[in-house]
Amino acid sequence: MLRHLLMPRHLVFLLVLAAVCLPADAALAIGTPAGTDIANQATVTYTIAATNFVASSNVAIIQVDMLLDVSVVWQDAGPVALNPADTAEILTFLVTNTG
Repeated sequence: MLRHLLMPRHLVFLLVLAAVCLPADAALAIGTPAGTDIANQATVTYTIAATNFVASSNVAIIQVDMLLDVSVVWQDAGPVALNPADTAEILTFLVTNTG
């Protein structure tokens, strides 16, 4: 019965591999200022009948976007009482962009 609850080894391996590789992609942009242009171009080299060829793609330019890291803190002293027909009750929050 316990055998049916365990994941196959290859599935465990793939999950661990994904967990290790995914954060690496996110870390590549750390420290790059918002608004920075990044140019990227692909090049391929191949041979047909002893003749070498090189082909390049057009240049793709992307711009680094601003990172928003928002902190939201409830400011009310306690729960705000509401009735079903109420439309103008106020909840107070402090929103801070720490990014």
